[in-house]
Amino acid sequence: MRPSGPRRWPSGDDPTGIGCPGPTPSDRPVTRSPGPARKTTPMAGFIPLILIFGLMYVLMIRPQQRKAKAQQALVAAIQAGDEVVLNSGIFGVVKEAEDDVLWLEVYQGIELKVLRGAVDRRFNEPGGATDEDTEPTGPIED
Repeated sequence: MRPSGPRRWPSGDDPTGIGCPGPTPSDRPVTRSPGPARKTTPMAGFIPLILIFGLMYVLMIRPQQRKAKAQQALVAAIQAGDEVVLNSGIFGVVKEAEDDVLWLEVYQGIELKVLRGAVDRRFNEPGGATDEDTEPTGPIED
């Protein structure tokens, strides 16, 4: 049972100064001290994000950059006599190669003026034979 009347601190001092004494040492709950505190750095939260970005770079961005470089090299290396296909699916043989323009023969006597960037693939190897005496092996047959 509680004694009637105001409770006092063992020393008789009122820490609050308003007549309400604080808890007595016997009223305080027993707490155990936690083990050694784990120190975390502010950067610890960013490590997963950095790893995810690195993985995306390796798996997605880098292969696209390699593919773009290969396409640029292909477009820059196109010469007269190359058999190519355009992005639109048109096949032909390059008759003239200017700066950014190619003249593409799609049928006997029919030539198209197209941009170099429209070329998707080349069918013959670079530096291959472009002599008129060889048999045509590409999409245009004489």
